[in-house]
Formats: sequence, structure tokens, C-alpha cells
Amino acid sequence: MRTIEEIKEILGLKENGCNHCQIARKTGIPRTTVKDICHRYGDLFGLEKVLQTKEKRTKWCRFEPQRDIADNSLYSYLLGMYLGDGCISRATRCEKLRIVLDEKYPCIINETKRAIAGLVTNKVGEVKRKGCVEVFSYSQRWSSFFPQHGKGKKHQRKIELTGWQWGIVENSPQKMLRGLLHSDGCVYDAKSKGYVYRRYSFVNRSKDIIKIFETTCDLLQIRHRRVAYPKIYRVDVSRKKEVAKLEKFIGRKT
Repeated sequence: MRTIEEIKEILGLKENGCNHCQIARKTGIPRTTVKDICHRYGDLFGLEKVLQTKEKRTKWCRFEPQRDIADNSLYSYLLGMYLGDGCISRATRCEKLRIVLDEKYPCIINETKRAIAGLVTNKVGEVKRKGCVEVFSYSQRWSSFFPQHGKGKKHQRKIELTGWQWGIVENSPQKMLRGLLHSDGCVYDAKSKGYVYRRYSFVNRSKDIIKIFETTCDLLQIRHRRVAYPKIYRVDVSRKKEVAKLEKFIGRKT
């Protein structure tokens, strides 16, 4: 791939009346490459038009959270869902966000679809599979919305939120916890010494995602306790007052 300076030199020599062979001898660039460049750009004016078009596209594709995220609460919820059950894959001309959810919870499926629709104008679809539903949408900006995207499984690489993401989470911590618990969390009634009490648990194989959950709980002043297993991590919220706080904006998974 030739640099802009080399391309300008080739087109400048062409405007001065040099043919392809003469340009190749003077620049040391193969004649076929010279021919392709002259055919692609025509002249220096054609090169400038192409560069201006690329600059406009780059400016349009640059991600600006304050401009592109209209509703922080929807993004905060979807971020929690992505960290738990989401992934991004490369399609032919764009990216595909996929979030795989349990078919037993249609309300969570619908809430996830609404959150995606609130971020992008593209169609939100779903595919029913055995025991689950895959919610998906195509966009050129999914990896910009979720810079945690990368090769390999989440628990096998570093997962950290950026500064602007934490800014959104701090504005909508309840939605973030709701997304995390809807993806990899559960609420159940535990029995101990004849008493029945409700408990929330969040389970994930990534220590970094567990830390994000704990930090979000701290933002809401919700006390929690981490339980470590050989291959997974679990955070429990079991104190009566703390459970009551979660029940206000999460309730049961339905």
C-alpha cells in the first residue's frame, strides 16, 4: 500500500506529461502499481476528492457518547446485559450484537429489545433456539458502544469500563444492576432455621465483571458479599435492608 506522498508524486509526474513507464523509472514504483493509481485517482484533484470523502466518513464514524447515546438509562441497562450474555461479531459490512436470553423470561427479552432500539435505528430481530432466544441487531458502531469487545471469552481477558461508561453508570446505577442481574443473576427464597428470606446472587466467571457489579452496588450503598468457587465468582446480597433496596427496582426475574 503506497503512501499519500508517493501517490501525489505519481499523479504530479503524470500531469507533467510523463507516461507510466517514465513514472515507474523515476519513482522506482512498479509500472502496474503506477497504472492502477493513475486509473483510480485520475489526477491530483481526484485524489483530493477521495481524501475529503474519507475524512467525512471518519468524522461521522467517530464515536461521541454525548451525541450518540440519547438515553443513559437504556445504555446502562444494555451494558449490563452485554457484559453478562452479549457478544459482538463481525458481519459482512457491519457488526452484529447478539444477546442470548432464557426463553422463560419474555419480559426481559422485550426490555432488552427496547434498550437496543433506543440506541440504534436499525431493526432489532430475534431468533428462537432450543431453550433460549437470541436478540440481535446490526450496526457499524457496536464495538464503539462496547469497547470491551475483543477476541476470546470475557473471563479470559481484561474487562474494564472506560471513563465515559462509568460516567453513565454513575447516572443510572440502578439500570446497570438491573441489566447485570437480568443476565447473570437470580433471586430466590432461601431457608435457614425455619425462616425464609429472599436473596439476590450474581454469578460470573470473569473476576473483572464481578468487580464491576460490586462497584455498582457500592454506588447505591448496597452491602454485598463475595463467594469464590473454583471456576466462578458469586456475589450475594442477603441482608434484609439491602434486599429491600433491590426489590424496589428489580423485583423477581419474570
